[in-house]
Amino acid sequence: MKIKNSIGALIFLFSLVANANAQKVDKIGVGANLSKDSIPMQIVDNAKYRVYYKLTFCKDSTATDLKTEAQTILLVGSKFSSFLDYNALRKDSLFNALSKSGLGAMEIVGRVMPIGRQIKFEPTIMKNFPQKGVYTFQQMITARDNYRYVDEGVKIKWKLEAGEKVLQGYTCKKATCTYRGRCYIAWYCPDIAMNDGPYVFTGLPGLILEIFDVKGHYKFTMNGLNKVTGFDPLYFTANNVETLSRDKVRKVISNLRANPASILQLMGGRATVSPETLKKIKPKPHNPIELE
Repeated sequence: MKIKNSIGALIFLFSLVANANAQKVDKIGVGANLSKDSIPMQIVDNAKYRVYYKLTFCKDSTATDLKTEAQTILLVGSKFSSFLDYNALRKDSLFNALSKSGLGAMEIVGRVMPIGRQIKFEPTIMKNFPQKGVYTFQQMITARDNYRYVDEGVKIKWKLEAGEKVLQGYTCKKATCTYRGRCYIAWYCPDIAMNDGPYVFTGLPGLILEIFDVKGHYKFTMNGLNKVTGFDPLYFTANNVETLSRDKVRKVISNLRANPASILQLMGGRATVSPETLKKIKPKPHNPIELE
């Protein structure tokens, strides 16, 4: 068993137990025989720019006054861009560095786990510039279950609107769109020659600095922009990836939210939790950014 799998298992199981107010996980399938190796990566491009976005969103559609914040990042290359939680990028980078340091497996897990717990936005979105309207979605469900789908039907019909707004010192213009069940207002900057933005949003004549749905459930606001001078890979983690249809991946995620304890079935006995703890594990609120 590779340490990467163990890290994912530990982080997910500890989060379940924390949510249940339980005292411990009874058995975790990790041990001293774990190998230490860097995360297998499928590198597709090298970033030229890093664009940072603060994401504010509602995890629970029935409690819209409760907001969750995440720091996300858009890595923009020549042929691809990648959007993910900044802490996911930090976690992978730290793991790769520690795996070459000679530290023991459990010490590496102990250092990486606090960062993993800070991940609020779970998927990685990769846009393919040469193939417009195509993006790849990937999300780790368990330590050994990475699900991916390729969506070739992304058609965002933007409407350019009147109005200007200054964000981060940049004069922005307004645009609107409807995408998979939500209506959005976007502010983009024609002076920044990148027709990209957070999540799947792209196609405007300038970088999107802010975009939010009109109900206030999801809001992305740029809070940083850097030009990259060194090697900064755009990648997918490439271990244990299963490519399914979009509908199947969405169903897996929805079912897992409704029954978090079902993660143990997916893990195939690699971890066990006491019956008392299982009773305390409650369904997680589910308010996906894509409603359709």
